[in-house]
Amino acid sequence: FRRICLSRRAWEPHKVNQRVFEEQEKFERMAVERGFELVAPETLPIEEQIRMIAETRCQIGEHGSAQHAAIYNRFGMTVGTINPLTEIQTNLGRLYGDVNVVTFADSQRRDDKGNTFFSLSDAKLEQFFAVVDAEDRARSIRRTCAQPGRAGRGGGARPGGGRAPGPPGAAGGAGGG
Repeated sequence: FRRICLSRRAWEPHKVNQRVFEEQEKFERMAVERGFELVAPETLPIEEQIRMIAETRCQIGEHGSAQHAAIYNRFGMTVGTINPLTEIQTNLGRLYGDVNVVTFADSQRRDDKGNTFFSLSDAKLEQFFAVVDAEDRARSIRRTCAQPGRAGRGGGARPGGGRAPGPPGAAGGAGGG
């Protein structure tokens, strides 16, 4: 099974009324260093996107529609979301047996084009990856130990989409869903 980091970098040039993750390059570098494949899903045919998600055990990225493709993974997965704006991803996770890890921006600002720039501290990024990795390892162990015939959608996932404990706004913390 794959570990993927969904990149929104292709969206960066000439943005208007969009979200811009100021540490995106650092985030993606950290992901690759931890064994994640960097993927720009919009560059792939839809069939290949669906196949990729079906083969994925852990996906991370900024909040957005690319993450919602997790519904194509019939076994559930660990989903790490940076700065979710709504509860959509965590609600999908509850329905499809995913373990959700979320972290929120430390700061935000807007420019004259309506773009919202958001930022996360290095410590918060490190914490996010630590929680995602721990949840991914735990989920892999649960999947390996599952009894035959019981490894279907959501097998071993914690009820409610499961998150590591932490204060609101922290990696794995409550809030946003």
